Amino acid sequence: MTTATAPAGITALSEQLDQQVAEYRAADAAIETMRETYGGLTITDIEDKKVVKVVVEAHRMVKAYRVQISKKGKELRAPATEFGKSVIAEEKRLLGLIEPLESHLDNEREKLRAAERAAAEAEKKAAAEKLQGRIDAMNAVGGPVNLDMLANITDHAFELELRAAKEAEADRVAEQHRIEKERESAAEAEQAERRAADAEREAAERLKEEQRQSDLRAAMERAEALRAESDRLVDKNRVQQAELERLKQAEAQRVASERPAVVADAIVTVGKAIDTRVVEAELANSALRFPSAATRDMVDVDDHRTRLRAMVEPDQETWDLSPNDTAAIQWALDRIAELEASA
Repeated sequence: MTTATAPAGITALSEQLDQQVAEYRAADAAIETMRETYGGLTITDIEDKKVVKVVVEAHRMVKAYRVQISKKGKELRAPATEFGKSVIAEEKRLLGLIEPLESHLDNEREKLRAAERAAAEAEKKAAAEKLQGRIDAMNAVGGPVNLDMLANITDHAFELELRAAKEAEADRVAEQHRIEKERESAAEAEQAERRAADAEREAAERLKEEQRQSDLRAAMERAEALRAESDRLVDKNRVQQAELERLKQAEAQRVASERPAVVADAIVTVGKAIDTRVVEAELANSALRFPSAATRDMVDVDDHRTRLRAMVEPDQETWDLSPNDTAAIQWALDRIAELEASA
């Protein structure tokens, strides 16, 4: 490949500019001298006229040299500026000539670059598809998926890995099938035991229910018998109560019929022992009626006194006497006691 060289006019001008710039740079020594001479000047007292004059003069000289440098720079730039314009115009012309050729060659190279990119994309796509195929194959048999390993191993190495994964998957499936069979057998055995236990429980519950029904029937029969016996006893009690009530009524009627005579006989007996007029006066206060005089004469005094005491004592037989009868009997007993005491 040929190396491009600059045009002759550009080379000569460049050499001329280098020479002028070298002369221009000779001012470095003068600037360094001024810096050493005037760089340390300072005004510490504005009344020091000598120092102020030296500073003012030094400033004037430095400023004048700076103006001279600027003028020299402009002088040096003038031909360079004109030359630059000429260079720019020539540059544009030359670029106009060479750019179409470069563009043509660049287009040709772009075809190559496009072909290279397409080939690279195709290769990348093929590699991705191949990797995905390996991943799918390993997933299908439950093998381990290591992307870096699957992307870089050879086809033969992949075949070995896939075969090992298939064998491992077959072993796993066989083991899983064995475990499933054992689990199913255990479940069937457990279900059989559960059914047997359920049947046994149902039989026990059935026997228990039958026993409960039998006990219930027996209890109902006993209750019916007890109810019948209770009805019989109630009826019997009712008859006994009726008979007792009849006897009580008969006894009450007997006592009621005998009570006036007994009381009267007792009091009359007392009357035999005391003044007749007193007895008649006391008897007139009661509601008693007396039997005939012949009957009264036959009554024994002691016997009637005993009967009178029994009538008025609380713990003896209840005679249901009226207050007047009770008062009369108590009066008679008191009279007998007085008579016995005075005899």
